[in-house]
Amino acid sequence: MSAQTQAPLVSLALPGTWADLPLHDDEALKQRVSALVKQRVGRDDRRAMLRREVREQLMGSAQRARESGAFALHMALELVPGVPFAATLLLALERWPGPSGGEAPLEDRMRATFQGMELIPYREGWAVGRSRTVERQLVEERIQEFQADYWLAREDAPDALVRIHVNAPNAPYPELYDEFFTALIRSASWRRPGDIGMPDDIDARETGAIAER
Repeated sequence: MSAQTQAPLVSLALPGTWADLPLHDDEALKQRVSALVKQRVGRDDRRAMLRREVREQLMGSAQRARESGAFALHMALELVPGVPFAATLLLALERWPGPSGGEAPLEDRMRATFQGMELIPYREGWAVGRSRTVERQLVEERIQEFQADYWLAREDAPDALVRIHVNAPNAPYPELYDEFFTALIRSASWRRPGDIGMPDDIDARETGAIAER
């Protein structure tokens, strides 16, 4: 069943099981990580070291997300029960590069600003995206890591721009991953028009602020 995950400004319909880590509340983050580790690893005393390692990995991921300027971090766990799926989505509010688009239609502004990228229509506006595959050598095998970046803008709030950075560490079929995450972008929805802008509690970074990991 699709889970509706809510983040500031943008909501995505994410299928399967995902974990959202709160990035702006240290105590809430610690509690969420602790609960997630117990849920996924269990409480067996023999797994104490594994729990500590997983906890440190999750806290490290949250810290890196904060440093990159992200306001939300979604981590995939399973697409269907019993079928693990590893991926992360980092969401950040960014400033449009270059001068204001004036009265230009949003589609034209996106096309001119993000030249050469795929233009993706969705219900409330336009998005652009680019993806790439990075090969990494593990101890005994070579894997493909899927990475992608998407920028979303909305017709009712043309000055708001959200970047979504995708990382899937083991993607044996990159073309299918590209189709899957593009479909997620098409599911995006925003706050109602009157709520959209540059919230005081979210820093808008210059485009490109999310580190490519």
